[in-house]
Amino acid sequence: MNVPDTLRHIDTLKAAASDNYRALSDSESRLLGWTEQCRVILVGALGSTHRLVKVWDYQSQLRQENYTIDGSYGRRTMAAWRSDALQRALQVLDAARFAIESVPTEGDAIGAATVDAELWEHVGGLITDGAWDKVPASVAIFVEDTIRRWAGDPRGRDGGVRVGKDLYATAFAPDGPLRLGSQASEYEGWRSLAMGLALAVGNVDRHRLQRRPDQRPYAMGVLGLGSLLLTQVRREHPDRVLDAETLSETGEKD
Repeated sequence: MNVPDTLRHIDTLKAAASDNYRALSDSESRLLGWTEQCRVILVGALGSTHRLVKVWDYQSQLRQENYTIDGSYGRRTMAAWRSDALQRALQVLDAARFAIESVPTEGDAIGAATVDAELWEHVGGLITDGAWDKVPASVAIFVEDTIRRWAGDPRGRDGGVRVGKDLYATAFAPDGPLRLGSQASEYEGWRSLAMGLALAVGNVDRHRLQRRPDQRPYAMGVLGLGSLLLTQVRREHPDRVLDAETLSETGEKD
């Protein structure tokens, strides 16, 4: 969720309701269009199961059910009913605005304390901005570049730079510089995990932005996988990581 953008959208929708109050009260179709726009913002910010979204849906359903009865609600005209519904909707928007401002942002909730610090430094801005579609590719690129450096930039038989699956297969091989685990099955498990990042994520997300309804949990999953690999390498090969980082900072070669 991009908090500044979400709050701006809410303010814009509230202003539209204020400027067009009579038109929205007089027209069911106009009010429905406005409420659907609001719902898109609320669900995107809070999720479809949040209490405020459920209150919103209940009020919308109640208004439309009474509208379809006989065009009136007791002694009230439908215009008056829509006016009341609009007031309640604005109250929900105010509550949502407060909720969004009060909860931690994605960056605050995650941060370098729960994700590899260097990886977070690379992608944290995207998450804070809610740019979920850009996170997977950014993670794949960063992890591959980091593993290449930590592994000593292993080259192919033709002297070319190893990339993707080939890089991970070499770096995490049983006799590789970054082998992980304490026995053969663990070696293979970590190696397959790393190769999977390249094949299942890198091959897709580095070439095109995916438009998918589950973009946020997908991006977080990729972030977790990348962080897991880097964290485990740091744990099992601290000296090698330190040497590679020192070399990178000084720009010197052995």
